[in-house]
Amino acid sequence: MNKDSALFPSIPARTVRAARALYGRGNLYLRLGDRLNQILARFDPEIISMHRGEDKAVLLALLTVIQYVEKLTDVELAESIQQRMDLRYALHLATPSIRLDPDSLCAFRSSILTDAQCRGRFEEVFKSIYPEIISTAMKEEPNINDVLNSICENEILASLVEAMHRSIEALSANHFNWLRRIALPFWYQRYNRSLVVTSQDASIRKRELTREDVQGDIQHLFYEIHESNSRNIMEMHEIKELNLIWEQLTDSKSTKNCNHCINRIHRKEVQIRYLQA
Repeated sequence: MNKDSALFPSIPARTVRAARALYGRGNLYLRLGDRLNQILARFDPEIISMHRGEDKAVLLALLTVIQYVEKLTDVELAESIQQRMDLRYALHLATPSIRLDPDSLCAFRSSILTDAQCRGRFEEVFKSIYPEIISTAMKEEPNINDVLNSICENEILASLVEAMHRSIEALSANHFNWLRRIALPFWYQRYNRSLVVTSQDASIRKRELTREDVQGDIQHLFYEIHESNSRNIMEMHEIKELNLIWEQLTDSKSTKNCNHCINRIHRKEVQIRYLQA
C-alpha cells in the first residue's frame, strides 16, 4: 500500500518493540494493527477524507468499537490507551501516547445518534473492525443502537457506583454510627475502595454488579436519610450529587442525552450548583 494513501501512519518503532515483547503474534490487537490500513483501504473515500480532517472521526470510531468489546467506560478507555501497549499497537499510536479526552467519546456517540451521515460511516467502520477483535465466532452482528446503549448503560452504572462510593465514604467519615445502623450487609464490600483487589477481581466485580443493584441501594439510602430527618446528612455535597444523578435518571426528558448517558452532564451541573450555593 502506498504510504500516502494510508489512513494511519506506520506503527512507531518503540510501540512495535514493546508490544511484540509483551504479546504473542496471536494477540487480536496486534493482528489488527498489522492489517489496519489494509482494512480501512476498503472504506468509502468520504470516510478517508473525514479521518484526515481535524475531528479524527475514524480514530474515535475505532475506539468506540474497542470500548464496546472491552466493556469500558470513557474514562477507563482513556486510561487503557495510556497503559496498554496492545491498544496503542492496534491504533498505530506512539509510546508514550497522546492523552484521550473522555468527553470526546461521549460527543462522538451523540453525533452517531443525531447525524445520519456520521451513523452510516460508523456502521461501516464497525462492520469491518468488530469481527477482527472478538475472540469467539460471531453469531450475529450487534445492532448499532444496541452497541451505543450498551456503552451508555455502562457509563450510567459507573456514575451511580462512583456517586455511591463518595456518599458512603463521606457518611463513614461524618456519620459513622448512623451509617452502621442503616447500611445493608454487602455495602462494605460493594462500595469500599480500600479493599485490596487485583484489576481482574475489580473487573469481575464491576460486571457482576447491575444497574438495578445500585439503584436499589440508592433507594434504600434515600429512604433512611428521609427517615432520619437529619439536615446535616441531607445537605452533604455527596448526597446532593447522588440525588442529582438520581433525578436525571428518573427524568423522562433526559432520554435526549445519549440514552441517559449522564456522567459528564451531572458533574458539570453539580459544579454549577456548588458555585451558586
